[in-house]
Amino acid sequence: MNEEVRVYHSVWKNLMLGFLSLLIAGTAGFLLQDSNSRLDTVDELIFWSGLILFGAGGLFIIISILYNKSQNRPLFIIYNDRIDCYVQIKSAYTSIYYADVEQFRLVNLRSVKFIAIDYKETPLANKMDSASVLMRWGLKFNRNVTGAIENLPADSLTMKANDILELLNNRLETWRETESLSSRCSF
Repeated sequence: MNEEVRVYHSVWKNLMLGFLSLLIAGTAGFLLQDSNSRLDTVDELIFWSGLILFGAGGLFIIISILYNKSQNRPLFIIYNDRIDCYVQIKSAYTSIYYADVEQFRLVNLRSVKFIAIDYKETPLANKMDSASVLMRWGLKFNRNVTGAIENLPADSLTMKANDILELLNNRLETWRETESLSSRCSF
């Protein structure tokens, strides 16, 4: 129980997602270049948007997955007192301490699974107060959709979502028991 648990992205599932995005972008590009089709302005705008968004998204997914795999970088590292989550854009880990967490729970949004982090009242208020205006908007949006301000992705990983959830809640409960014992023993 004292060892850390590393959870990685599933390389093959994410590469498939990246290539599917590139396929959609390629289809949009083909339809833009097709000389037989007469597209109005709205259709061109839609196809250009698809080409740019799906092309950039597919490339980002493929490059980041291959880079993280080459660096052997896990998405989560679960410890006895916290979970460290890798943030791709920052290229750094952020820590979520069990002292701040009420519980972890599974959330299904259509066919995508997330692990919602239900924070205690004081850490929740601190996170909201210290966030930028744009980040605060995102946290409020998450709370409206899932009931929690932060969620961990639970799909396309090397562990199943239910196994990660059970592990997190077990570690949280063990941490609480340890803290309870240490507070009773201190004079």
